[in-house]
Amino acid sequence: MPRAIAFAAYGGPEHLGIIDVPSRGPAPDEVVITVRASGLNPVDLKLGSGYRGDDPARLPLRIGFEAAGVVEDAPESAEADAPAAEGDSESSEG
Repeated sequence: MPRAIAFAAYGGPEHLGIIDVPSRGPAPDEVVITVRASGLNPVDLKLGSGYRGDDPARLPLRIGFEAAGVVEDAPESAEADAPAAEGDSESSEG
């Protein structure tokens, strides 16, 4: 099952944890990347502090949208837009 870094409550880094997220599978124009490294930025911690709102309905709040890894699955339609093959190294932002 995929995992993500998330704030369980608004506040400081003491509220960060790793959560399991359901796998939805790739859209026709997406690839699946097995993440080997990810990063957090100051803005991620600011979002978790609630500076842009603290709506409890948004919890757990997933952060850390920068990642690097290996392509695990690349549907043919995705390859047409941005060539990627299984086993390729890729990175992601946003």
